[in-house]
Amino acid sequence: MAVLLLKSPTVPDPYTRCFQQCGRQILHLPVLTHSHVNPHLLLQSLASLNYSALVITSPRAAAALSAVLDSLAPGQTQNLQSRTVYTVGPATGAALAALGFTDIQGSHAGTGELLADYIIHHHSSDNPLLFLTGDHRRDAIPTKLRLANRPFTELVVYKTVPAPDFHSRFTQTLAEHAVDWIVFFSPAGAEAALATYSSLTFKIAAIGPTTQEYLQQHNITPDVVALKPDPQHLLDGILTFEEKQ
Repeated sequence: MAVLLLKSPTVPDPYTRCFQQCGRQILHLPVLTHSHVNPHLLLQSLASLNYSALVITSPRAAAALSAVLDSLAPGQTQNLQSRTVYTVGPATGAALAALGFTDIQGSHAGTGELLADYIIHHHSSDNPLLFLTGDHRRDAIPTKLRLANRPFTELVVYKTVPAPDFHSRFTQTLAEHAVDWIVFFSPAGAEAALATYSSLTFKIAAIGPTTQEYLQQHNITPDVVALKPDPQHLLDGILTFEEKQ
């Protein structure tokens, strides 16, 4: 039986590696597409060096950052790479490390709420943070930073839209493979998928509490919610659920 991840694969893909070690087939099906926006504003913000640290909570935001790094002067790039970057989850942390950042903090947090708490307790500079985000972000981080009087500038660097061929590819995938589990990775991805299929008869997993909350608001209770947003915790949750059945 296969586990269908509603996300794009990475190279190398940690989910494929982790699940294959247990003999589980992994399928990837992108439900969303992303495009970069505001590259000139991003480049201007990075070149100004007015920010004490960056907040980057998704691989898409890291990719938008990567797209403009070569346009910075060498000295500006080195200065930027030495600054603290706060992030959520190992995938984004790994993407930032690959870009040359050396002070990456918060990867263990797991959620935006916990990352905001971490920033409030560990970041002491009075200079503003630069929060790079997408057009579908939740309010947890900005709200907590404002309540704590932590200055920050928010910049949308990518936008998210449903993949135009999702319906046909989803139907084809189900026809060609014996899918047992479907894993949702974001509220935006869940929204796009449920717009196509409002009734799902598979076992459902969510990568974290934010996605779980969205699914529950649409009358879908996930069978598994990963304790942390990484392959091992997702696999552990699925195996634990199956052992109890």
